[in-house]
Amino acid sequence: MAGLLFGYLGLPAIANSPTAARPTVTKTVSVPEPAVTVTVTASPTSAPVSLPTGSPSSGPDGTPSASPKPLLLTTMYPVAKGTAGLNVGGGTLNSQRFETALVSGGSGSHCSGWSEYNLGRQWTTLTLTAGIDDYSADTASRLDILADGESIFTGEVDLGVPKELSLDVKGRLRLSIRYADTAKNCHMGDLVLGNPLLVP
Repeated sequence: MAGLLFGYLGLPAIANSPTAARPTVTKTVSVPEPAVTVTVTASPTSAPVSLPTGSPSSGPDGTPSASPKPLLLTTMYPVAKGTAGLNVGGGTLNSQRFETALVSGGSGSHCSGWSEYNLGRQWTTLTLTAGIDDYSADTASRLDILADGESIFTGEVDLGVPKELSLDVKGRLRLSIRYADTAKNCHMGDLVLGNPLLVP
């Protein structure tokens, strides 16, 4: 009985003893490996692309070369010009007003004058209305239009009788427009070239 009592009473002392061995608890934890996602993008098979009918042809670098659009000659700067030449302005021909025109001007413009333009071989037709301004003191002028030195129009234009011109400039490089007094006494009428349009 005493032995049992001793053991019973001594158990707490052994458990609370600083030298008592503490139990070691080991726990195994399984950590799953991270999932790796691989994304594969499938490219569709490229189909050949063909240009639609009537599309512009390719230039030297392989890019499409766009055709030029109609262009007013008034937007071109002359590559050469006399003391008197053509200036951008407006005029009235037989009661019709032209807000966009080339008009004679400069020193001695009532005697003669000229201007030249680079067409760059891009155009096929030049259209314009040629005449003498309704407010001009003098009434006539001689007009000569040349392409690469070849005459494409020569004639006289008179007050109240404008001329509608459609001139062939296909493949031409240099356009020259010359005017002069018909009587050679420096009493030329005020020349107006209304809506001078280059057409490709």
